[in-house]
Amino acid sequence: MDFTEGSDAPRFFKYIHENTIREEKLMVPQKFVSRHGNCLSSRVTLEVPSGANWEVELLNNDGEIWLGEGWKEFSQHYSLEHGYMIFFKYVEFCRFHVIICDGSGLEIEYPDTPSDDFEVLELDMEEERQEQEQEQEGKSGIQLLQQSCNSEQALKASSSIIYPAIEASNNCISQYPSFKKILQPDHLEHWNMNIPFSFVQKHLESKTQTVKLQIADRAWPVKLMFHPSSNMSCLCEGFCEFARENSLAVGDVCVFELIKRNVLKVSFLKPSSWMDRKMVL
Repeated sequence: MDFTEGSDAPRFFKYIHENTIREEKLMVPQKFVSRHGNCLSSRVTLEVPSGANWEVELLNNDGEIWLGEGWKEFSQHYSLEHGYMIFFKYVEFCRFHVIICDGSGLEIEYPDTPSDDFEVLELDMEEERQEQEQEQEGKSGIQLLQQSCNSEQALKASSSIIYPAIEASNNCISQYPSFKKILQPDHLEHWNMNIPFSFVQKHLESKTQTVKLQIADRAWPVKLMFHPSSNMSCLCEGFCEFARENSLAVGDVCVFELIKRNVLKVSFLKPSSWMDRKMVL
């Protein structure tokens, strides 16, 4: 499965929130549904890079389309957590290629075989299409594709630029301890950013402290909160000024390198310029 092939294929990405885990369903972007809903039926197939296929039902809730039955098993099998990002590329006949990145922006290792508790289906797509056509006769809501989707109308979704940016950042090898984060709406709405708890334990003092975020010859003091009871650490006070003054935006891929005690050098790659493969220092 090559996620970069078919650049005109409709794509979208979803950020996993805590309520996504709690509600055991995932909403499909309304813009995608409005443009490509006629390509879908009442169920879709999610294919991950390992080749495993997962059948998931689509739910219509007051015009909002959700991944429902089957999503819980998919989510549990790949241990989806708050902060993960999932990239979807529509292929054909209600099939999506799916790539999963963890909270650091790194693509996960996909289990070779699913648990016996979960049902993974290798589908005969022609038979599946015929069954879906029969099921959809007389039904309202999302209709099965009656003719090939027009690739010229494909959605230029943000995943087509964010995922290559992640790949570019993965090619940046540091001699220092480092981690990466993808700027999410929550980070800029609440002006704080969770960082890997294990990184703080291993490379910084295990306590609340002030660290410096450095870009070029300037540094911003930022409070690093350390919560051992909940295995959580985050950048908070001062992060707002840092993000605003460096024009950080949702989708930016940030690399943090611990170059000396309590000093994190920050480089970031903006999706809009990922083709240049140049980190902003």
